[in-house]
Amino acid sequence: ALSEFGTAHLFDVINNNIGMGRVYNGLTTVFKANLDISPQNLKEKYYTQKSGCFGCRVACQHKHKIVSSRFGTIENEGPEYGVLAHFGPVLGINNLEAILKINDVINRLGLDASSTANVIAWMIDLFKSNVIDEKFTDGLKLDWANDDLVLKLLDLITYRRGFGNFLAKA
Repeated sequence: ALSEFGTAHLFDVINNNIGMGRVYNGLTTVFKANLDISPQNLKEKYYTQKSGCFGCRVACQHKHKIVSSRFGTIENEGPEYGVLAHFGPVLGINNLEAILKINDVINRLGLDASSTANVIAWMIDLFKSNVIDEKFTDGLKLDWANDDLVLKLLDLITYRRGFGNFLAKA
């Protein structure tokens, strides 16, 4: 399975089969909103090539390409399980094209998927719980399943602008 699907296979095992994946920053383990996140969809719709680490026979790395009216044409590597799980259910993002766009952005900006998504999820959780407000977030309304917001936050974090500077330190 790893050779065929890459570490995306773990998404099915952890999130779909045994129901142990974190959703909405761990508020639940059930992601009913999932539209099309699965290793099968990655393979059928987006994978273009596979490769692996030098000397490894598993060859679990994949390259993908999307042609999207919303995001244009994107070619990159991955996504690995960490990107699918953290930028998918942990943030409530329920579609592969948005996750592939986010994967492209974090790869190009050199951001760590797990820590970046987790700090964003933590802030959304605090915002939804009224611990922080729009004054704290520089006017941003933080909410689950908002891939446009996540893409904006990635830019703010990378260039340490406004609220992004706080997130970059977290």
